[in-house]
Amino acid sequence: MERAAALGVLERYAPELSEPARGALLDEQSVTRRVGGQDQVLLDPYAAAVAHLMNPATVKARTEGSVSETYIDPEKVAAYLQGESLRLRECWPAADVSSTTTDFDYTITVLGW
Repeated sequence: MERAAALGVLERYAPELSEPARGALLDEQSVTRRVGGQDQVLLDPYAAAVAHLMNPATVKARTEGSVSETYIDPEKVAAYLQGESLRLRECWPAADVSSTTTDFDYTITVLGW
């Protein structure tokens, strides 16, 4: 996913954040993976949205007397965004297999019949 598209997705879930704050949040939730011998930054705007929405300062709730209001159900929103994040991550390219140098013993022992 391109950075502009990822920031657009994140803006839908965190419109109150400034553009630099959305960019910083997106960078925090990015994953760097080695693909084709080069490091590739993979952006996950859904994980960034979950991080923002689950921040205690973001969840809006209040109680007055016997009336309690929550403006979002954080569990449902988080479950939805985690599902979207999982779908996105399934499309990411696989990481390179790390090559390790293993010394093999090429000695052949021939025994009689």
